[in-house]
Amino acid sequence: MLIGKGDQSEIWVYDHELSLAQKIALDYLAFTFSKLPNGNYALCGGYNKPIVMHRLVISDPEGNKVEELFPNEYSNDLLPVGEHNFNSSNSDLYYHEFYNSTLFELKGERLSPRYELDMGKYRIPDEYWDMDWMQGFELISKNGFAFPSHFFETEDRAFFGVNVQADMQLVNHQLILDKKTGEIKRLITSNGNNPVFYQLAGLFDEHLIFIAQAKDVLTFESKAMEKQDLNIEAQDNPVLVFVKF
Repeated sequence: MLIGKGDQSEIWVYDHELSLAQKIALDYLAFTFSKLPNGNYALCGGYNKPIVMHRLVISDPEGNKVEELFPNEYSNDLLPVGEHNFNSSNSDLYYHEFYNSTLFELKGERLSPRYELDMGKYRIPDEYWDMDWMQGFELISKNGFAFPSHFFETEDRAFFGVNVQADMQLVNHQLILDKKTGEIKRLITSNGNNPVFYQLAGLFDEHLIFIAQAKDVLTFESKAMEKQDLNIEAQDNPVLVFVKF
């Protein structure tokens, strides 16, 4: 668990009985984090300058910084963006950023670019970085903008999620690349269109996991699938939907 404390953070580690086993103090304010296979932690503080001077930090298990990446060098301050920056697939870890069209793989302390997204007319314009953050946000909101929401891959496939904010609505474009054939399949989702597949939680055991409202699952199931005994009611709590990747 990641805990924010002023301009710093702590990682709280729990055992399988949910007892607090360890507190790791960090001299860094992170929005999200993930544990690396070597025991270190990858932490993202995003664009929260001047509190955060590097957007990505690698920490050892005791909380000491061992690597600082992506300095916040833009002219203005305070562009905080809370997001989910890390996705995992098997033992691999992948990283993406709100304003960055490059997608990365993280191994140990080595960050490697994997793919470059073409945001087209929804790319963040260069002049945005020289504007006051309120003026900049008004600019991109007026023009519309796109940013990555998810990225991970397996030996055979790669998954890309891209949010597009335009025309007073937010839609998520989900693309699956078959790395052997080059074929790309795309699904566009929103709260009103394909809502069952709008909230992606991640990849587990070769299945995409979505968090969906029970009523949306029942509606989708009645339209697109053979009738099954799902044992849920429309007013039930959200459910997990597993989809073969």
